[in-house]
Amino acid sequence: MATVQKNKWHKKPVALHGGVGFFLPIFILGIVVSFIFSETREKPILVALFAGSSVMFLTGLLDDIYVIKPSTKLISQVLCASFFILGGGHFNITEIIFIDLLITYLWFIGIINALNLLDNMDGLAAGIAIIAGLVLFTLTRLSGLDPLTPAPLLTIIMVTSVLAFWLFNRFPATIFMGDSGSLFLGYFLAALAIPSVLNHSFELRGTYSMMAILIPATVLAIPIFDTTLVTIARKFSGRKISQGGVDHSSHRLVGLGFSESMSINILYFQACIGGIVAVLMILYPHLAVMFFVGFILYLLLVGIYLGKIKVYSQTEPTDKWTPIISEVMFKRRAGEVLLDFILISLSYSISVVIVRPALLDHMLFFKESLPLIILTTIPLFAFQGVYRGLWHLIAIEDVFVMLRAVFFSTILSYGLVRIVFENKITIGFFFVYGVIVFVMIIGSRLSMRLFDMFVNQHDLKKRPHDILLYGAGIAGKLTVDEILRNPKYGDLRPIGFVDDDKDKHGRHIAGIKVLGESRSIPKILNKYPNIKEIWISSRHIDDDNIKVFETLFRDKNISLKKFYFDVLPIQ
Repeated sequence: MATVQKNKWHKKPVALHGGVGFFLPIFILGIVVSFIFSETREKPILVALFAGSSVMFLTGLLDDIYVIKPSTKLISQVLCASFFILGGGHFNITEIIFIDLLITYLWFIGIINALNLLDNMDGLAAGIAIIAGLVLFTLTRLSGLDPLTPAPLLTIIMVTSVLAFWLFNRFPATIFMGDSGSLFLGYFLAALAIPSVLNHSFELRGTYSMMAILIPATVLAIPIFDTTLVTIARKFSGRKISQGGVDHSSHRLVGLGFSESMSINILYFQACIGGIVAVLMILYPHLAVMFFVGFILYLLLVGIYLGKIKVYSQTEPTDKWTPIISEVMFKRRAGEVLLDFILISLSYSISVVIVRPALLDHMLFFKESLPLIILTTIPLFAFQGVYRGLWHLIAIEDVFVMLRAVFFSTILSYGLVRIVFENKITIGFFFVYGVIVFVMIIGSRLSMRLFDMFVNQHDLKKRPHDILLYGAGIAGKLTVDEILRNPKYGDLRPIGFVDDDKDKHGRHIAGIKVLGESRSIPKILNKYPNIKEIWISSRHIDDDNIKVFETLFRDKNISLKKFYFDVLPIQ
């Protein structure tokens, strides 16, 4: 049984060793189909796959029963990775065998531990493994592999076996997979994702060598993302990386107000996005790097947002390096500059693909012109004040600052590139580039507000007390913002606005509909019987009207309140 512990999420004992339930069918059926459908050249790597996954399963089982040292598990992971490497399975990225083998070892260790750490909430690790397996199956089919070959068959066997387990492991779980299941699945997925003779290297020969690592990393992006987030958060908060805790991405989503099942579904959705990106990378290899970078930027912004969620108690002990790490954290502007460097590079690449795809064949020009644009744009962004704003408080004024910075930097970049490279790029190209850069820059800055909006809209649906707002103007918008952000009003849900300006009827303010004028309030109360309060947000509503409302709604147990902003002297 998995007992209740302070650093674990579950609140009651749950049966353990669910990994045994899917290991046995995967192992037995896998050996059978491998014996029947494999070619001679595939047999060594298949033997290595089953030997390594079996040892990994036994290591996890021993850890579930006796709790073995982390160093022992690490040795076992290195040993199992060696099996697969000896069978012929390793990355071919750098053409330097030592570096390629080192990357392969790090890949196995990283994915095995990432899936183990991801097993922190009901159905999460199993669901992510199922999605990754389906994506790997799709990639093998897109690569032209016959479905009756080992790689597609093993993937389907794994997916169906884990799916049967997931039915009992999803929220509320009646059984956990334990380390025996998570370590085995991590190894199995890590091995199947490596381009090798088993999957015909996903037919990546002749494409960019980096594709060999980018595609597997995209397929398994969510375990990698979660582990990276936890590692950075614990390091920056002065906590040991190896210690357990409820600080994973799933726990942070719950901290935002999502239910456990909703949090898991959100992570499933992110895994599906990663799968779609991996498929696009296979279908359009010349655009693969752009797809990958775009996806990583998206995950980076999500990670920044989730990283703001407070999950650590202030009373927890931290190590002595916390002040130094906190000093590093204030380098926010350096991070923004680095992000803009990536966004500018990505925008330039997309512009080339859209306007002048032939330039992709002239990599020397691309390599020489991009640094010139970076050297022009970043300093001008800084001079124009792009890095002075706060993302979560972005306003229209900030948008104009960014628009001005993009406009002048694009004009200057065009002039310099035109002088240095003569007529290779037209002004039309730079117009497209400027539009894309602006969308990228403003999108990154708005991302925190967009995430806030998504979270707030979900949070509003769960609030128990309905209120009606009178006054759909600027003060009404400020009132909604205060209700959404102030924990004091965390149980209030604005159902809608009323306003005597008929031009506003049917419109939305901060996502909340203007339902009608003040005379229609009785009808609105009949339609929404749970409304117990009416908040007056407009200062233009005089006291006489307020007294009329008080008399009108007193018998209906509707309280009337006025929300106003004022500056008071300090006594």
